[in-house]
Amino acid sequence: MGSIFSKKVWRVLSSVCGTLLAVVVGFTVWSAGYRQLISGAIGGETSKVIKVEDGEEQDTEYFKDNGMSLDDWIETEAELTREVQASGTVLLKNEGGLLPLDKGSKVSAFGYGTVKTVSTGLVRFGTPGQYVDFKTGMEEDGKLKINPSLYNFYSANSSADPAFNTLNEVDVGFMTDAARADYDEYSDAAIVVLSRAGGEAGDLATGDDEEYWLRTNPYNKDMLDNLIYYGEIEPMIVVTPTWYVEDDCKGNLDPLTYSFKDELRNDLMPAVEGRYSTYAQSCDDAGFAASRSHRAFAGLSRGAVTTLHSVLNGCLDWFSRFGTFSGSRTPVEYFEEYACSEEQKGLPIDYWYLASGTFDFALSSQAEDYKAVLAIDSRLKEGENTSFDVFPMRYHSMGNWHLALYNFLIKAF
Repeated sequence: MGSIFSKKVWRVLSSVCGTLLAVVVGFTVWSAGYRQLISGAIGGETSKVIKVEDGEEQDTEYFKDNGMSLDDWIETEAELTREVQASGTVLLKNEGGLLPLDKGSKVSAFGYGTVKTVSTGLVRFGTPGQYVDFKTGMEEDGKLKINPSLYNFYSANSSADPAFNTLNEVDVGFMTDAARADYDEYSDAAIVVLSRAGGEAGDLATGDDEEYWLRTNPYNKDMLDNLIYYGEIEPMIVVTPTWYVEDDCKGNLDPLTYSFKDELRNDLMPAVEGRYSTYAQSCDDAGFAASRSHRAFAGLSRGAVTTLHSVLNGCLDWFSRFGTFSGSRTPVEYFEEYACSEEQKGLPIDYWYLASGTFDFALSSQAEDYKAVLAIDSRLKEGENTSFDVFPMRYHSMGNWHLALYNFLIKAF
């Protein structure tokens, strides 16, 4: 009797402990993503900086090299991606013979994705005209007929109000009578289109202004202040330009990643260095060129692309240190034409730091572009004035870029 009782007790305890462990692990993951919210609620911080004693050395670099090559990281990412895809795939049974739909069937298509479907890593990336939109593809050659009232409703409201965008879907309470008008006529089938509006968390409201980067996510600024306060880096001036122009290049923002160099050279640099005390002895081309070794430019996602298109390959005569986090999309031919041209190839590159995460959709292409540039530019020596960090279990997200910014500041300055 005692033996049976003991077994029952241990089974119950094991079950309880297993449940508690799952809850703790889940809460730990959740709390990491909502650190700022939790800090505000408890009136404290989830982490703190501890000052070391005088003379004591402290290694502050995140994620030390574990010996894995860049190719190893990419293969690891691919294996994890295949595992996640396999475990998240559900095979549905075609009961009742609903599929395939008869040609010319009238259907009602629901979801924000019907008007703005992700065709590449981010919905805004890709060459215009390269991809067929959902409605065109479904109606091609008379395959199906899409409910026009419902489609027009999503088209008209897809970006006008945050209520339609925050979670990438429309609350049923916003559905108008006009949107419902043709349900009966287009009732052969209902199609629900599920699609992201952008990269990881890209469909959540973020904004491209100082309110988001410096106030909503202040820990980047806090980190910079602490690095300077504890002597890890020298004091510096940090400029965070907002280069998105309302309705300019709407639908394809890539041209802005190239044209930014004109704004940087003609407006931003003179405005900043004409006001603050910097290493430039004069606020002109000669002064900026002579002080280039004291100047860096870094960006994340499309900001990384802009860093490559407009700064490393557009203002190399004014900047010598570069950080590109989770973004590239710059063919090696572009480097050959600009950064490696006769006019630019004699300019030293003091440091080029790259970073991504194992789950970042931009990792593979960024790594391939990086290796291609190393093969043609003898100024770049891996491990000396260039390096590529891949952070474990990190996505195309602010948490990833926070680590990248930390390492970049330490390495570049």
